[in-house]
This record gives sequence, C-alpha cells and structure tokens, in this order.
Amino acid sequence: MKRLLIPVLLVAAAVAAALSATPFLVSTDMVATALTRHVLGWTGQTLAFSGTPAVRFDHGLSIRFQDARIGPADAPLAEMDALVVRVGMLALLFGRLETKSFELDRPHFHLSPEAAHLARYAFDDDPVKSRFGRVMIRSGTLVYRDAAGAPAFSADAIDAEFDWPSTAAAFDAHGWLAWRGEPVEFGATIANPAALADGRSTTLRLSLGAKPVRASFSGTTQTAGGFVAEGQLSLSTASLRDLSAWLDGPGGSGATFGPASVEGRARLAADGLSFSQATLRLDGNEAEGALSLSPGTARPALAGTLALDRLDLTPYADALVAATGGPRRWSTFPVPTGLLDALDIDLRLSANEVLTGRVRLGRSAAALNISAGRLAASLGEAQLLGGRLVGSLDLGPKAGGAAARLSARLDGIPARLALSDLLGLGAVDGIGGGEVTLGAQGATLGALIGSLSGDGRVRITRGTIAGLDVGAIVRAVNTGSFSPLNSLVGGSTGFEQLTAGLSIGDGEVRTGDLSIRGSGYTVELVGRAPIGTTSISGRGQLLVERAARRPDGPADTVPVPFLLGGHWDAPTLVPDFDGILDHADAGAAPGPIRLGFLSPR
Repeated sequence: MKRLLIPVLLVAAAVAAALSATPFLVSTDMVATALTRHVLGWTGQTLAFSGTPAVRFDHGLSIRFQDARIGPADAPLAEMDALVVRVGMLALLFGRLETKSFELDRPHFHLSPEAAHLARYAFDDDPVKSRFGRVMIRSGTLVYRDAAGAPAFSADAIDAEFDWPSTAAAFDAHGWLAWRGEPVEFGATIANPAALADGRSTTLRLSLGAKPVRASFSGTTQTAGGFVAEGQLSLSTASLRDLSAWLDGPGGSGATFGPASVEGRARLAADGLSFSQATLRLDGNEAEGALSLSPGTARPALAGTLALDRLDLTPYADALVAATGGPRRWSTFPVPTGLLDALDIDLRLSANEVLTGRVRLGRSAAALNISAGRLAASLGEAQLLGGRLVGSLDLGPKAGGAAARLSARLDGIPARLALSDLLGLGAVDGIGGGEVTLGAQGATLGALIGSLSGDGRVRITRGTIAGLDVGAIVRAVNTGSFSPLNSLVGGSTGFEQLTAGLSIGDGEVRTGDLSIRGSGYTVELVGRAPIGTTSISGRGQLLVERAARRPDGPADTVPVPFLLGGHWDAPTLVPDFDGILDHADAGAAPGPIRLGFLSPR
C-alpha cells in the first residue's frame, strides 16, 4: 500500500508544482499575439493595451490586459479599463490559446453604421474564428451614432453575459442595462447564428422587462435581403402614458391611457412592425384585427383595421372635459392641432356597441385618418336608439388657429329618447330625423364654438308634445266655450309632422319656419336659442281650423298668437297680446298672419 501511495503523492506534487509554476511559464507575448489574432478574426479590428499582461491562476488561468482597446485610438469599437481572458491551461502549455471566457471591466462601446466599426465575424471552419466562449460585461456603456455622427441610442450600467461556445452552437445573452433612467432586463437566444449569417432562417427568442414595458418574441429571423423577424410578439404596459413619456412622447397624468397590451402574430423589419392577427387592450377596451407601424417619410405612420365588441369612450370624454378646464374655463383652451403632426393614422374601426356618457350607439363603423397634420374622421353608419346616424369631421390648422367642418344625418330616431339624452328635453316624442352642416375656425375652443356657422333641418313625424293639450283650444274654438280651460295644461298634444329649418351663426341657433301640423290645427314659430345655454325665445301662432257655423257656411281659421320663453327643460308659453290686438278686428278676413321676430338683446 505504501509503495502505491508514494507514486500517487509524487504525481500530485508534480501536478501542483506545474500548476503553481504555470503563471511563470506562460509567455505573455505569445498570449497577446494570439489574442490579437483572435480579436482581428472576430471583429476585423486590432487589440491594443497598456503595459504587460498580468497572469493569474484563480479558478483557472486568466490573463489581464489593462486599458484595453479594440479598434484605432481615434475611432475605437470598444475601450475598457481591463480585459480579463480565461484560457485553457493545458492548451496553453502546448503553445495554443484556447479562450474560455472574456470579462470586460467598465467597457465603452462605440457603434455606427460604418463598416469599419461593425463586427465582421467570419463563419467558417477556421478554429481561431470558430471558438468564442463566454463574454461578461461589467458596468459597461454603449453609444450608437447614426450616419451623421449624432447619438441615436445610448445605454449605461450594462451588466450582461453572452454565451457562445462556437459558431455551430446557439448564442445566448441575458443581463441588465439602464436606458433613459430605467433599469431594463433583457434576454436573447439565436439557435443558429451561422445560418443567420449565411442568409438562412433560424429561431429567435427575445425578452425585455422594464417598469414602463414588458415584451417577448418567439419566432424566426433571417437577414437575406435585410433583417426580418416573424413570430408571436407580446407587449404590455401598466401605463401607456408612462411608456409614451419614456419614449419621448406625450405623457402626463390622467385616468385614461393606462394599462395597455398588444399580442399576436407579428413581422418586424426595417420598414416597420406589423401584426396580421392581433389582440389589443386599452383601459378595459379590447380589439382584434390587423395593425402596422412604420417609420414613414415625415413622421411615423399607424394603420390598421380593428373590431371591438364594446367600445367605452366615456373616460376619454370625461378626461377631455377635465383637460379643457371644465365648464367654466373650456372656452380658453387652445385647439390642439399640434398633436396632429406627431403621427399619421389610417384606421378602420367597427364595434357592436359604443358608449359615450349617456349616449349609446349600437353596431357602428368608423374611419380615422390623420395625414400631414389634418384629421378626417367619418362615421359610416351607427345604430342610435333604433335609428341611423352618419357623419364626418374634418379638422386642421389655419392661420391663427384651426378650421373645422362637421356634417351629420339622423334617420328613424325616437325623438323623446334622443332629446332627453342630448338636451334634457323629454316633452317631445315621435320618429325624428334631420341633418346639419357646420363650419368653424378659431384658436381656442371658445372661439371655435363662437364662430360656428351652417344650416340644418329637423323633422319629427307621428309625435306628441307632453304638458300642453292643444286639443282643448281646438275644442274651445269650435264650441265657443273658453272658460274654464282647465285641461289645457298637463295634457298632451298629438301631431302628424314637425319640421324646421335651422340657421346657425353669431353664437345662436335660429329657425324661421318651424311648423307643427296636427288634427285641426297648425303651429308656426320663429325663434332662437343661444349656443352653450338652455334658454330659448320665440314668437308664434296657433292656427285653429274652425268648422263652418252653418251647413252652407265657410270654414275659417282662428289665430292664437303666443310667446315662447324659458329654457329647454322648462319652456313657458304666454299669450302674445300684440298679436291678438293686431287681429282683434272681427271684420278682418281670416288668413295667414305675418309673424314678427322676438329679439331680446
């Protein structure tokens, strides 16, 4: 046993002695020459360093190059405080450099599109080039400059590991970096880098995690004819506002543009990002369809076709009211035409239900186009209260402010429901419709509203007016019994048709030909209503058809002039004594009455 133990101890001692002596046996010149040749083969750049490399035996053999630089001094690809290379000890004893890993201490990477500053790794059978190993970066920085030399991307606090044993093996990277003040965790795996360099397709997996956004990709990529990646892409953020601000876009605080995500089949290339099958979520709304984002010529461009089951716009309407200062200060809020220059948009939207406050639309289809700073929105068709709504809006900059044009058409709308929701007026019922065309210009919302001008027309058929029984007056005229008319107030009046032409301008809505036709009567009215208030004023007459007093006598019409005032939700009707006096002459022939125009200025 002792005879066996002694040789073993001698061999162990010899190995220990060899290991201890290895740092002294290594030729640093040979290592430096071989490593320089490796770096040149990998990157096309030369390696430079200060002083003499230091050899250490610490968990393997390592050589430390102080103040290392890859590339020329005036335009280096990378420069670092130190480059530590771990090598195969046995291979080194036989005069070969076999790299195991590289550790870059506080490196600074300088990248640009120029060929001299890009890695030119040759994927061939040269053993010098086919072995790479692990690269560890500690406290690094990276700056990428565009063709003009301006910084286009920069990151710092880079702590990462890149594992690539050989060109035939998979490439794996993971680590952390800081970008725009936020720590970002990243990971990447390329199944076959050699195939990628040869123009063939290979599997690619990417992941990104930061406070503003999380992203993952799993698919394939190839570089023949330009970089293209296709596969499943997922992006999510807790706040779209925070993400936009992180990317130098508009941000700010608010209850809208919060949680958002997009996931689906995607294609990423130099011409942009596109989703052929995507699911988007924003503030509780969910849409499906196709979407693309491209750099564009003058500005980024977003295009797509999206379908939603339910679209709730109420939070955005509330946020708009709050952003404009509320009911008291909205008039001084500037028209934000500058936002139209940030992005070109071409979207087609459809939804089974659209909510905006108390207004609910059924199945709807709309289009939104923003191009060269001008907005064009159209509502192809929307179901509103069982009827149909179509419309369009155009908005763009104009000298001194903005110019807008709006057109809309309603058909088959229940009048009571519509007027109650829009104006708080529940007294009129029937089947309504109409159209309006408006134009405006100004620098603020108040100026825009104040400059509104246009025209329109309203019609309601087979309707009723609650709170007033015109039939009581008709009966009184025909029976000659005017006292008492207790049933006049509190009843209701049916009518066959209500029509009115509208004129909008000078801050008010006017009508000169409102007409209501019912059984045995006609109402004619002229009036006005200031825009932005609920007050109304007008003058009209009730024309009662009086039956002939004798079988062979003529029928006639009895005019009952009145004044209209008050508010939409509480109108007042009083006799027009001037009109009554004008027609008090019993000998005057019955016929049309020329209406005056009430002008309470």
